[in-house]
Amino acid sequence: MSCFTRKKAPSTRNRYSSACWKLCIFISSVLNAEVKGGKYTKVVSKGREKAGTGFVFLKKCLNCLTIVSYKIRHAMTIANIGVLTPRKQEILDAAKKLFSSKGYVAASMRDLAKALHIKPASLYSHYPSKDEMLWEIAIRCAKEFHEYVLPLAKEEASVVERLDRMLRAHLHMIIKNQDASAIFFDEWKHLEEPRKSEFGKQRDIYEQAFIDVINEGKAEGIFRDINARFTMFTLLSAINWVHKWYRPEGKMSLQEIEEEFSKILIGGLRVGR
Repeated sequence: MSCFTRKKAPSTRNRYSSACWKLCIFISSVLNAEVKGGKYTKVVSKGREKAGTGFVFLKKCLNCLTIVSYKIRHAMTIANIGVLTPRKQEILDAAKKLFSSKGYVAASMRDLAKALHIKPASLYSHYPSKDEMLWEIAIRCAKEFHEYVLPLAKEEASVVERLDRMLRAHLHMIIKNQDASAIFFDEWKHLEEPRKSEFGKQRDIYEQAFIDVINEGKAEGIFRDINARFTMFTLLSAINWVHKWYRPEGKMSLQEIEEEFSKILIGGLRVGR
């Protein structure tokens, strides 16, 4: 950032989210603190004894508030992604192809500039580093997955239908963005901190939506008594490999692939199948 560039002030929404987060952490630390010595210890101990279940309830409420605030903070990362200029979009499209085919580590800014038929200096004026481009590609791909797949988890439908739709939508996203998906699944681990951790949290939110639906199916007795997290990884991993082998001109159509996945993956989860 240039020394003459003014830093953009955080939005009211971001300031509110940050304040909520800090307040939750502070209050939770006070409630969970083990203070030794002095009058404060006696006051806290007596207060806890008198509060009884009310104190426990307050702690649970604050823990829930902390989780909600956490989700809001990381949802902001997705929501605040802006629109690219045509030139930046062109650069990212070329970067997707290069990183997907050559690998992020092996690809260089010079390789990308050559693919775009521009000078490296011109490329640096748009993106100062490879990490900046990798972040843009990865987080924009995450946004598309979130917006296309996650709403299906809350639809008015049976748990089987919702999970089936989510898996089909996940498959569609991979086939629609094969180059970006390769980066989304394989190359994101090369992101520098703190972006690597932030991207990992976005993946956690996405994966948790599948875990929740699977647990719902277990609770209803529709799905087998299985480890929901392990099952989520198994389902998504099976579909994630599609970007390695799917070709539009291949022997199986997209609809045929969908149906086969549905029969194998959803059918394998259901009780009595």
